[in-house]
Amino acid sequence: MILYAESKYLVTERESKVSELPIGREVQFSVGEMSARYFGGILHNSPKEDKDEVIVKGRRVVWAFEAKMGEITRGEASDGLKKVGGASEKVGFVSLRGRPPDGYGDLSLGPEDLIRIAEELSKREVIFSQDGGG
Repeated sequence: MILYAESKYLVTERESKVSELPIGREVQFSVGEMSARYFGGILHNSPKEDKDEVIVKGRRVVWAFEAKMGEITRGEASDGLKKVGGASEKVGFVSLRGRPPDGYGDLSLGPEDLIRIAEELSKREVIFSQDGGG
């Protein structure tokens, strides 16, 4: 994350510290981009702050994700489902700390799941480039 912060925000050339940067928002955006590629949609910024990631296909809002760097508790999952439910076809929860509790949305992703998705996307892109695509 520090190298990423340097490449994006030129931390060494500023007075700001890495801890002052919007790392949480950057993580949400990065996970959102990866999720959009994985599910074959496009990441959109939600007009409301209650949805961290919104993935669309055409005009359809297919996924709304609540993403968090920390743990997502059952109470947070329940509250999150109330906030984002009905705004999309499917609702998911993403946590970098541990897998969110099942049963609150259509999908719960933890760090191991994100690694698996990243590896699968990487393989897809290698195959795509070997086939002459892109």
